[in-house]
Amino acid sequence: MIRLLDANFKRLSKNKPFYILMIVTIIIAILKIIFSYIDMDSERPIHLEEILCFYPFIFSFFIASFTSLFLGCEYNDSVIRNKISIGHKRLNIYLANLITVSIACLLFYIVYFLVSLIIGIPLFGVISISYSLFLKIIITILIDILAYSSIFTAIQMLFNSNTISIVMNIGIILIFILSLFAIGRLQVDMSLEYSNKGYGHTEDYKKEFSWKVYETLNNLNLFYHDNSVYSVMTSEYVDYNKMQLSSLGIIVVSTSIGLIIFNKKNLK
Repeated sequence: MIRLLDANFKRLSKNKPFYILMIVTIIIAILKIIFSYIDMDSERPIHLEEILCFYPFIFSFFIASFTSLFLGCEYNDSVIRNKISIGHKRLNIYLANLITVSIACLLFYIVYFLVSLIIGIPLFGVISISYSLFLKIIITILIDILAYSSIFTAIQMLFNSNTISIVMNIGIILIFILSLFAIGRLQVDMSLEYSNKGYGHTEDYKKEFSWKVYETLNNLNLFYHDNSVYSVMTSEYVDYNKMQLSSLGIIVVSTSIGLIIFNKKNLK
């Protein structure tokens, strides 16, 4: 495993798509700060946490692209077959690739976070929400990155064709996005009440089975997580613990399915 990881990280250090996406990440952070500062006024102040939590809206596409580009050569250049022929186990090959992709994708967000933090603090000040809540949000983002990485790695390791894997990856993202709107339509007619917090579902309704189904479907939708962390000003009403558990479940399920199928896959 150590040798596989070492080889992967050496390849990562020379991987052009990795550096291109990293540069794009930095540019996005700077542009987000510039446009937020331009749009800021006394009636609609911009808070630093809104900028720090913006990246999840686009990192799914970054992870999908990077995974396909980085792992795509594994089949095209017969790298996996060569690794197996010299004695590496399929389990170790799969996990080494998953770990490498996950760390690379975490680095994208860490760089975005640091650039936004360094430039954003002088312009917007420190975060306006509690540090405990902010920590929950950041942990949710990081676990979601691992969830996306596990899904896209599974897809990439199961298909020999880069084209198919890229289409599948983008398809997964679109399913998340479209299902978010579809689920949102389902709750339009649900029981609502008005309070000083705005419109929300009644406590009685939240005890019903239909609400539990709606809540579960949302928690299993990673794009719903992305939307929730970006809507940080209403985040105190979001259960991030359930989101984190759902994402951990996605990691376990997608990795298990990927390993089972990859172990039986004919690499000839």
